Amino acid sequence: MKKLILFLVIMFYSYMSFSSDMTPLQTGPFAIDCFLEAQLVDQNIYYYEAATLCGNSFYINETMQCYQSANQLTAGLLGSHRDRNAALLCSGASSNAPVDCFLKAKNDLRGLDFNTVEAALLCSGAKSNKPLSCFLEAYKLTTTFDNHRDRNIAYLCNGTGNGTNSDTPLNCFVNAKSKNGLNISTKNAALLCSRSNSLMPLECFKQAKKELDMYDETAALLCSQANSLLAPLDCFKTAKLELWETEAALLCSQAKSQEPIACFHESQKIKSHMPWRWKAAFLCSGATNDKPLKCYKEMTSRNENTSFAGGRALFQDEASVLCSQNGGLNGFFWVLKPENKNR
Repeated sequence: MKKLILFLVIMFYSYMSFSSDMTPLQTGPFAIDCFLEAQLVDQNIYYYEAATLCGNSFYINETMQCYQSANQLTAGLLGSHRDRNAALLCSGASSNAPVDCFLKAKNDLRGLDFNTVEAALLCSGAKSNKPLSCFLEAYKLTTTFDNHRDRNIAYLCNGTGNGTNSDTPLNCFVNAKSKNGLNISTKNAALLCSRSNSLMPLECFKQAKKELDMYDETAALLCSQANSLLAPLDCFKTAKLELWETEAALLCSQAKSQEPIACFHESQKIKSHMPWRWKAAFLCSGATNDKPLKCYKEMTSRNENTSFAGGRALFQDEASVLCSQNGGLNGFFWVLKPENKNR
């Protein structure tokens, strides 16, 4: 059953990408304004694409300019699902650098089994071409026996060069895969180490395995981007009293306090559009304040008189993607959705 829950959570973590730095994402009025702007820029954009594009952005104008530039690429470059891939590529964009990175990746990696979604994932929110350099280095550390290695390495290297410790994710990955280190799979090592700014995720993983006897996948989820050894583990111990382990790990990923648990409890009091438990866990993952909940309530309560182009409030998954403060996991799970795997 735990494996099934983990699979369902992974399949849900759809569609989005990552923050342009290591801080919690800005949500609330900013995300809503960006969402509304996206519908003005592209009247045909789906809610999920707009949520993907805006849930991660601090720069509305720059994000929209990137999205428009990406949408001008030919279908041969961006694929048949142009809006969807453009939204993933430009999530968190502060310039047109993601598009430049994407074009270079499509050219330099064309000899590999590297598809459009993986290129968009690698370069999502990029500020330079450093994700591509990271990809080439990490690729040497894997083999053809690694399932979906291009996708997992693209996730690992996303955001490289956007923070202060651009080599840390790769160093973490090397240690995680080493027989003298954690000796875990490429997928779990990528999930654990992506956008890390220290080697704390490795220590968190070791402690989680030792103290809580977790599956590798669950420990990697809990300890992803950990900046503290105790906070995620303490949050998990409390959360697992009422949640499945994978739901608790998701909720407490990047936790700095017990705030994600408080957010989750409040989400279950929402009378209309109360999110399902694992969607609530995603919404509240990494929460440091009540902004995710305020944003969620605002976006799910709008009626047919809304200014939204689609004339309806957002569904749970759309609102959760837009309003969560934890953008770090989204891209990895987005590419695991069945309809996105082979684009």
